[in-house]
Formats: sequence, C-alpha cells, structure tokens
Amino acid sequence: MKVRDCENKIQSDVDISMRIRINALPKYIRNCSSISGQDQIKTVLAQRFPDPSEIVVEDISGGCGAMYAVFVASKEFKGLPVIKQHKLVKEALKEEIKAMHGIRVQTEAQS
Repeated sequence: MKVRDCENKIQSDVDISMRIRINALPKYIRNCSSISGQDQIKTVLAQRFPDPSEIVVEDISGGCGAMYAVFVASKEFKGLPVIKQHKLVKEALKEEIKAMHGIRVQTEAQS
C-alpha cells in the first residue's frame, strides 16, 4: 500500500469515528433536560421498589448524565443472588439505561 493510500485510509477512519461521536451526542444532550437524570432514576426505582430501605443515585460522569452509580437496599432482594438483584434494578431502568453510557449497580437485601 502506498503512503498516500495509507493517509487516505487513516483520514477516512477518523472521519467515520467523528461522525459516530457526533451522532451519539443527542442522547447525552437529552440527559441535560429540566428534570435531572438522578431524580428520574430515583423516581423510577421508588416506583419499582415501593418499600426500599434506601435508594441512592449519583451521577458519576461529571454532571452530564452519561454514567450513574445506583444503590438500592430492599426487602425484595432477600434470598436472591446478587446477580438477580442487579437484574431487577436494570430491568426497572431499561428505558433510562438506553440514554446512558453506563451504570454501576450495588444492591443490599434488607431483612
């Protein structure tokens, strides 16, 4: 492959990468609406787990709503393996998760 061909290929790859990043922006912008993402997530979890001992939601992306840490303590988790507890939380947040880059879930079974 000639040097010029390599330069063109690299530029093409860079252009494609930038288009992908630009196309991903709307989902992050959507998270900066009037209701905070943290409040939305907390509301959804409170509806799904109506008698939780504790729900804590933290935006760990620097405030842009791309990544959250979620902690839920509930009696509903009693006797369930941790992976099942996390699955219940993620199922409750499936619509919200579509608009984020990532989520870190921690759960605790209350007696």
